[in-house]
Amino acid sequence: MATVTPLFPPVRVAVVVPTYRRPQLLRRCLLALLAQRLPADAYEIVVVDDGRDDATRDLVRQLGGRPPAARQPLLRYLRPARGRGPAQARNIGWRNTMAPLVAFTD
Repeated sequence: MATVTPLFPPVRVAVVVPTYRRPQLLRRCLLALLAQRLPADAYEIVVVDDGRDDATRDLVRQLGGRPPAARQPLLRYLRPARGRGPAQARNIGWRNTMAPLVAFTD
């Protein structure tokens, strides 16, 4: 049986950031997370937008759209279809990662 090598190595840590209509605070948080000293492929950042805010979505796209030479971790945006509250957002976030270790920040 052949061994399949994944295209990307699995991340070791996922940072889940639930947010609700606060793009300026989110920007500060994400810039700090992107500046970590871990190798870029060791962690991912998952933003869960509980406020379903276009400004939040646009911010994550802007920060996540840096050129590959920037060597940044994967930055993902999730917008739940339903549900409200930080607990719901955290649950959606950790369920959408395969990392063995999940950190949460608010």
